[in-house]
Amino acid sequence: MIFYSNDHYYYFFNIKDAYFTPGLWDAKGYDFLFSFLFETPFAIMRIIPPWLFLATGSLYLITYFRYRHSIHKLIA
Repeated sequence: MIFYSNDHYYYFFNIKDAYFTPGLWDAKGYDFLFSFLFETPFAIMRIIPPWLFLATGSLYLITYFRYRHSIHKLIA
C-alpha cells in the first residue's frame, strides 16, 4: 500500500485531491456533509501510510544511531 504503482502521488501533499468523490466540493448542505463524512476514512487511508512510513523509518534511524553511539561509549 505504501509503494503505489501508479502516478497519483499528488494527493500526499494536497488533502483535497485525496477525495475521489466526483462533485464533492461543488455539493451543498446535507449532500456535501454526507459525502464528505463517508469519503473521509478512505481519504485518510490514502494519505497516512506514506507519511507513517517516513515517520517510522526516521524513528528507526534515530534509535539505531543512538544505540550505536551508546555501544561506542561502553566500549571506549
